[in-house]
Amino acid sequence: MNRLRRAKGRPGTGAYPYQVDLIPPLEDFDDMVEEEIVRFLEHRAGTFDVYGQIANGDAFIRYRFAHLADAEAFHARFAPLAEKAIFKRVE
Repeated sequence: MNRLRRAKGRPGTGAYPYQVDLIPPLEDFDDMVEEEIVRFLEHRAGTFDVYGQIANGDAFIRYRFAHLADAEAFHARFAPLAEKAIFKRVE
């Protein structure tokens, strides 16, 4: 899998060691919040990755960042708007 990611030009998971999982509110994020998230990420092109999981009713969106400051800023801004948010460093 790592070779496939590199072959497609995507860095491996080690390139994004800071992870923020957001569980959206039951009614989902409103359009303004989603636009804010997009604007936040646009300024960090190439330094983040996004993954979503919706199976088994455990919906979450995982944002992975290359830089600690970006992950901290993202968490500080959007965690209060989520049902639940988890910030951690992944090895």
